Amino acid sequence: MATLKEKLIAPVAEEEAAIPNNKITVVGVGQVGMACAISILGKSLADELALMDVLEDKLKGEMMDLQHGSLFLQTPKIVADKDYSVTANSKIVVVTAGVRQIHPVSTMVKGMYGIENKVFLSLPCILNARGLTSVINQKLKDDEVAQLNKSADNLVGHPERPKRSVTSGF
Repeated sequence: MATLKEKLIAPVAEEEAAIPNNKITVVGVGQVGMACAISILGKSLADELALMDVLEDKLKGEMMDLQHGSLFLQTPKIVADKDYSVTANSKIVVVTAGVRQIHPVSTMVKGMYGIENKVFLSLPCILNARGLTSVINQKLKDDEVAQLNKSADNLVGHPERPKRSVTSGF
């Protein structure tokens, strides 16, 4: 079955695949990614804008929204795909994908929850570029405080790093 384009237009010569001069790719179509894409379009920084994300439905929806609004802008081509091939020939790739990171961290808990020894445990902490800045105070039940103290007491007697046994495959 022929497409509407094939029914209406008879090609005379093969179209050359034009390589964009200023293609920009935005990876991740969340709030930050779409803010970047809209800024790129608003400033007419690219002659082609490519969007890439793993969530195909959201990706296609955001692409259609940008295409509808781009009638009033100078960016002629907006493409989207969940495959990395859409990023081909990009001059700039902006990566905005990713979830908030939770970093595992242990902190000295001496003086907290009745712990009197210098011991390091994993508690919810606030980190910034300088490192650990705060420990989040949690309201613990009495049995939870007892369990935390028991863990701290167990670690006090074993300050050295656990030895790992290495076995040979021979």
